[in-house]
Amino acid sequence: QDVTHGYMTNHELEKAMKKITYRCANISRMY
Repeated sequence: QDVTHGYMTNHELEKAMKKITYRCANISRMY
């Protein structure tokens, strides 16, 4: 049932999300 299974593990997804949100926060702080 899990579509993302085999494509990206939950842990990797979480890490990617944290990286993206962190980067977005930095960008919004600069402007």
